[in-house]
Amino acid sequence: MLYDLRRIDHKFVELLLEEYFSDNNNVVNDFYIVKIAEDNERKVYRFKVWLFRPTDTRVDGFTGYVYFYKNKVVIKLPVVKEIKLENEFLERIINLFEQIYLRLGRQEIL
Repeated sequence: MLYDLRRIDHKFVELLLEEYFSDNNNVVNDFYIVKIAEDNERKVYRFKVWLFRPTDTRVDGFTGYVYFYKNKVVIKLPVVKEIKLENEFLERIINLFEQIYLRLGRQEIL
């Protein structure tokens, strides 16, 4: 991983969560994301997400956490052990983020 993932912003977190949950057969209805901690080692976001599951037409809501370290990203979900995201997935999100936001003339953050 060539990027320092502690330098991300709110839009990157939203994009990462949308892609993560869409890869896991859910449709994201809404997010509420709050940065709750930041230090030299990591940046932590708490999120409330509402998911629509097309298989049984239920809407689930829960709170989770995303931890951004220099070289890894970890998602902590209720009743699930921590999930370390694969580098390939992160590279895909970084590329998508660059295509959407950095081409629009926004300041480069990664």
